[in-house]
Amino acid sequence: MLAQLIYVSSMSISCTQNDIDSILKSSKKNNQLLEVTGILLYSKHCFLQCLEGEYKVLNSLYEIIKKDSRHSQSTVLSLHSISKREFADWQMIGKFSNFDTIEFQNEVKDFKSMNILYALENPFHKPTKLIRLIQKYFY
Repeated sequence: MLAQLIYVSSMSISCTQNDIDSILKSSKKNNQLLEVTGILLYSKHCFLQCLEGEYKVLNSLYEIIKKDSRHSQSTVLSLHSISKREFADWQMIGKFSNFDTIEFQNEVKDFKSMNILYALENPFHKPTKLIRLIQKYFY
């Protein structure tokens, strides 16, 4: 089953631009093998990532991502099945975005409060507002 996973996390204090470049480089290589696509938005203090691929692959990949010391407080905002990829053109692409703002925090807080069980129980829930938010900060 093709799925999309979106999460937000806090960047560790020690995370540098070189670390981010390394994340993007290894993600491009690994994601191609796993048939995963996605984007990584980052600011001075947090990451927002959207991953698309087979459901089981995304779950396994997210378990690895959660343990990465370059971030903490990883919170799944959305996990659902999809019929087509939103970001099919990229194994992984990254972009710096200024979402260390109150505006962004307010926009994302509703998704943070959504229980992951809701996402699992409602696999066809389409977070259109969340995708628009990602596109707003990406494009």
